[in-house]
Amino acid sequence: MTDLPPGYKMTELGPLPQEWQVARLGEIARWEKGRKPQVLSDRPASGSLPYLTADYHRSGIARVFVPEGCLSSTIICGASDIILIWDGSNAGDVFTGRYGVLASTMARVLPNNSQLDSGMAFFFLKSQFSVLNGKTTGSTIPHVSKGVLENLILPLPPLPEQRAIAHVLRTVQDAIEATERVIAATKELKRSLMRHLFTYGPVAVQEVDRVLLKETEIGPVPQHWAVVPLGDVVVGTQYGLSRRGQSAGEYPILRMNNLEEGSVRTDDLQYVDLPEDEYRRYSLTSGDILFNRTNSYELVGKTALFESSEPFVFASYLVRVVPDHSKLLPRYLNFYLNSEAVQNRLRTLATRGASQSNISATKLRSLIVGLPPLREQRQSVEWLAAVDGKVRSERMRLQGLRTLFSSLLQNLMTGKVRVSEFAPPEPQEAM
Repeated sequence: MTDLPPGYKMTELGPLPQEWQVARLGEIARWEKGRKPQVLSDRPASGSLPYLTADYHRSGIARVFVPEGCLSSTIICGASDIILIWDGSNAGDVFTGRYGVLASTMARVLPNNSQLDSGMAFFFLKSQFSVLNGKTTGSTIPHVSKGVLENLILPLPPLPEQRAIAHVLRTVQDAIEATERVIAATKELKRSLMRHLFTYGPVAVQEVDRVLLKETEIGPVPQHWAVVPLGDVVVGTQYGLSRRGQSAGEYPILRMNNLEEGSVRTDDLQYVDLPEDEYRRYSLTSGDILFNRTNSYELVGKTALFESSEPFVFASYLVRVVPDHSKLLPRYLNFYLNSEAVQNRLRTLATRGASQSNISATKLRSLIVGLPPLREQRQSVEWLAAVDGKVRSERMRLQGLRTLFSSLLQNLMTGKVRVSEFAPPEPQEAM
């Protein structure tokens, strides 16, 4: 038998502090399922309330409303209520912080406040998502299993410690949500900056009136820019390797899922074995542009810049584009092809099938591009790279906060870390 640390006891959940209890959720909480109102509207009106859909919880944007005359037959939730997704692929996920009408696919969880703090209940349920989601019932639409929910065993520290645990976790979660907002705002800044740079060039906003524009088939661009088919400013284009990847092999092969937001991801690789001459034909060089030529209509045209000296090859669904560096910088082309306006133009070139769309290398070379002088291309790249750097640093911060949250959630809920360890030291009296 394993010796317990001083002050701990063995429970159904393993070692817990001596003063903690354990209970089944059904013993100390109840829940009520939402009901679909008689009328739903996509427009707010006087006295109406938001309908608390999963989309509203995640985005913070209310798109569905319940008219005032239908509210009497509904359940109205306050911002502190715990809302559990009951039906659907995300069954078991929990939210809080929204005021409105409980949706028919949701349930409100109501803890017994004399035993279970609502904040503690919320974070406990958040830690049980994989259990609830993995044991749903229903052959077509999955539902939370009432029996599984009722029989969840949770730790019950004294109420003051429950509130302290919830406060610590909420503080970290608030930091996560704030960082997510910074990332979203920075990405929106990048979209706006792209529109500016690919219309006026790298000039300050207050100086755009000084830029002489000309109307072209791709819209207004500065008069001194060239407007040419992409094929005029690239050395060549090439389809990728028709070879199925495997879990092991000599060379990593990049596929369409390795292209993400203009960059190449290398955390989900497959490998191929190739003779030397075939490897030389399909090996990538830093500065190559990879273009996803076939996918759903919404995703066809994904583009990424390859920047590595490692030996990679590329798959058949991709097209390698090699810019003529004397006319077109690879990083500028990558930003340009990933801009919203150009992505929309690319889709107009696509041949649409029942489930897949395709843009051939020939059609890609026909794409008309605005071509600034190399000096302006470099300046635009510097501006956009600075914004990308901000996104990367915030994503690293977000990853660290999420890791911290997961660690705290596990350790605080099991008593391995006590909240008192986070308390500030008592002030010492002057000698």
